[in-house]
Amino acid sequence: MSLFNDVIKAHLKLPIVLLGAGQLAEMAIKMWPIDKLDLPVAVVDRNPLGDEFFGIECVATENHKATNDFVYVLAFFKERPTVIIEKFKSLGQPIITVYDIFEIFASEIFSNGWHEYISDQEQRSLLRCFAGSPNCQKIITDVISWRSRRVLSADYPMFEESKKYELLSEISCSFSGFDIIVDGGSFDCSFMKMVNMVGLEYGKALVVEPDISSFEQTKIVTRHNLMPRVKCYNLALSGDAGTAYLINNGLLSARIVETSSPVLGSVRVSCITLSELIEQSIESLSQAPFLKILIKLHVEGAETEVIKECATFLSKFDTVLMFINISHSKDALFDVPRTLWEAGFKLRLHNHALFGEGVTLVAKK
Repeated sequence: MSLFNDVIKAHLKLPIVLLGAGQLAEMAIKMWPIDKLDLPVAVVDRNPLGDEFFGIECVATENHKATNDFVYVLAFFKERPTVIIEKFKSLGQPIITVYDIFEIFASEIFSNGWHEYISDQEQRSLLRCFAGSPNCQKIITDVISWRSRRVLSADYPMFEESKKYELLSEISCSFSGFDIIVDGGSFDCSFMKMVNMVGLEYGKALVVEPDISSFEQTKIVTRHNLMPRVKCYNLALSGDAGTAYLINNGLLSARIVETSSPVLGSVRVSCITLSELIEQSIESLSQAPFLKILIKLHVEGAETEVIKECATFLSKFDTVLMFINISHSKDALFDVPRTLWEAGFKLRLHNHALFGEGVTLVAKK
């Protein structure tokens, strides 16, 4: 995709106007690669909360006159695709997102904007894992269309984010619950809040969050919501035990990185495998045929190695339900479903955002 990156770079020589003043825009401003690219000169939003957005002029959409003097970068992904397509067509430029900014200028700290060539053979191999599910295959096809060819489908399938864990409501009404819940990458503890809200019963919950500030928030949330039998771990889930470097920024982008970076505030953290975490919480693997396990995994790019390490281990248990984010890399999109499919899991997909973001794999055994 280097050719398209060159096209984007050419557009980014103009002053940048950021479209959207929400959570994604906030993260973008806080992580902006200012040593390589000037900050946006303005932020445009339909309902701005003030005249400034983290020190940048913020104006209402109706009060901003779009001109060719600016380049526009999208910072919201939950909109009808036809609206986005028409918006950028009227602007006379290709769709550029904040993820493109990071992919080109700071891929070492944020990989959600990945774009790689994907062959027809690779696509067919992934579609095979969702045989019999046209909706899931449509998600795969349209995600690949954007990731590989930069084509946003006008009928790109997108569902409400609040429905991402809708199975929890179904489960809470149909059977007694789970022996073990693992919330891998808890961030704001929204998954456990959902568990608590639907009244899902469980024996114990293992909440894992490596980022220090998010971990402290996790402890507060679990206490405040009176969640019983919860144990919080300030660890990083990984394919290997040991230690790793973590961008410890308290944002959605906190993640494991290859090397230390004082500029990005990376710190050394201890790692644990999912198998080891679960093994520590049960008396003996002889219990495996009788245990029911629920897992949420959103670990900012480490999903592939985590699942490859534990897929065979998890297949020993009687009932396993997993919600796994597979947006962060090509490996996650392709290898996580195939690994679990080959281990005997039934798969389906949920998608709540554009551009291959927000793809959640639901795996059941």
